[in-house]
Amino acid sequence: MDLTWGAIFKVIIAGLGTYTVLPAFLILRDYLIWKLIGAYILNDDLQSKIKQFVFLTTEWNTKYCKNATRTNKDGIEVYIIDGQPATKGEFDQYLVDMDRVSKLINELDLFINRKSRFLNWMLKHYKQEGSNPIQAWKDKELERLNCVKWS
Repeated sequence: MDLTWGAIFKVIIAGLGTYTVLPAFLILRDYLIWKLIGAYILNDDLQSKIKQFVFLTTEWNTKYCKNATRTNKDGIEVYIIDGQPATKGEFDQYLVDMDRVSKLINELDLFINRKSRFLNWMLKHYKQEGSNPIQAWKDKELERLNCVKWS
């Protein structure tokens, strides 16, 4: 068995690569992944959209989940919102506002869920220990919003 300096050098290089360079590369990769997550997924834009989503869903549940009916009594159109009589203009505006809020809620929900799914995929694919905080952000914002006294 020949023991040459070349063989010894190859073993040293393999050991350095396995125990020093590869872990350093993985640490750098994980650092860059979390920087990207912070910059493009868990950013201020997402937090503001979560706040808007929670506010609009609360508004929907308090203002637009009321019974709104249009009936015809003796040839006269009667508009009722939450048991209170309303004019045609008020009723039409109520329906327009209800559609606008519904569309905004759907768009925001799609945006938030897309970011959440992508974050879950990244965490799973790159075997990261972190958890997805988006649902916790929603819950915290809902709790904060419920603490506000509305006049």
